[in-house]
Amino acid sequence: MVVDLAFNKLSKDAGVILVIGILFAMISSSRLFVSIDKTLTIIYRLHERSFLRQYLMAIALLLAFIIIFILMLVAGSVPSALMNTVRGDAARFGLFIAGILMSLSISFGLFQMIYRLTPNKKMSLKKTWCGALIAAIILELFIILFPLYVRKFMSQIGFAVILIIFFYYFAIILIFGAQINSYFFENNFALNDTLGTSVSQIYQEHHDENITNSSFNENNNQQDLSNNNEHNQMNNVRCINKLWPFKRRYSIEPLSQSNNST
Repeated sequence: MVVDLAFNKLSKDAGVILVIGILFAMISSSRLFVSIDKTLTIIYRLHERSFLRQYLMAIALLLAFIIIFILMLVAGSVPSALMNTVRGDAARFGLFIAGILMSLSISFGLFQMIYRLTPNKKMSLKKTWCGALIAAIILELFIILFPLYVRKFMSQIGFAVILIIFFYYFAIILIFGAQINSYFFENNFALNDTLGTSVSQIYQEHHDENITNSSFNENNNQQDLSNNNEHNQMNNVRCINKLWPFKRRYSIEPLSQSNNST
């Protein structure tokens, strides 16, 4: 009886649970684009978005990514399905090339969307097309060769592990294309070391520069103080000579020079 009541209650609340599950799945999956946003922020040397704007952008890109990725898979599988209905090697080869070109075009649109919308900066087509095209070509080669690699070396592992490996290499391709755009079109040179090492070096250089400037300013202040003392001394001597013009005039040379002469 208790089990039946629990099952009936769960059946009634299935819609609410489904909506909550979808929301949690979207928020968790959007972390991918949050990480991409932070990575592109480093590559392009930009300021980060606020927390809310970052997640809204990530969810919007996630929905677009799902749609474009499905279209890319369909574009690659439709020519393969049509090969059984056509005759002749030339027609089959033409379908194969058409499938690759369709998938390549959709991949280019995917990377173009990410490179133009993800950075916290207005990006134009002329600054993103090169990296998007190279990343799309590499992704197409990866999609063609990855199933062969899985069948030969990873036939015993689970689907989840294969999916993680796929998205790992997808992220590398994505970062590589963004680095090309940043280097050739934004003149942002790559870091010589890792991020932590580079930040440490920049901090050390800035710290040493501050110490040098502080020492330089201190020396200038001491020199200005000495010059002011000599100037005041010369004014005092002039006043004395004006008050007693018939007496021996005091030297208007600074004391430091008179002491050196003696």
